[in-house]
Amino acid sequence: MAADQSLSPISVTLQRASGISTLESEARAVVNIQPERTASNILARPRQGIFKQRVMQIEWRCRITGVHNLNHLVASRCKPWHDSNNEERLNGENGQLLTPGIDHPFDRGSIGFEGSCRLVISPVAHLPSLQRTGIDTRGVVNVGGFTERQRQYLDFHRNSVLLRAARYAVVFAKDQIRDPVDAWLERFDTAAKLR
Repeated sequence: MAADQSLSPISVTLQRASGISTLESEARAVVNIQPERTASNILARPRQGIFKQRVMQIEWRCRITGVHNLNHLVASRCKPWHDSNNEERLNGENGQLLTPGIDHPFDRGSIGFEGSCRLVISPVAHLPSLQRTGIDTRGVVNVGGFTERQRQYLDFHRNSVLLRAARYAVVFAKDQIRDPVDAWLERFDTAAKLR
């Protein structure tokens, strides 16, 4: 109970409501986690479950690795949480079921998907790392079809997340990657004109 006295009333309420152990609450007191942040984390977990359930209504496996065991898949957002409105945050078509090793480069903008069913690799991605996760970086990878709404979210991901990662890398290594990025951007501009 000594740990309860050092916590704010909000933390104590959250501790009782969520069944958090005394050891965990003591750890929170030591690292001084803000009660508001703790409350949002506790409330966000059920929404993540709702989102994954909605993604599972559309997707059933990781499009790159083929893994279909749900215990090894995460629901990854194409349009990030902070860029989405409330409807988009929970829309299953805004997500892909990915293994954690594939989710990480997708989330960071190293890989993405074209609406034409192909895997896209950022020109600034570290290819040996992607290859170690099982991504074929040498050939064309067909990942299967998408719904119209999924293509819209994937367009956002490609134009905002993937290109943002490429532009960020350009700032640090302009002379080394400027030409591949320009060629890559031209390719997407040409593809957009053909649609």
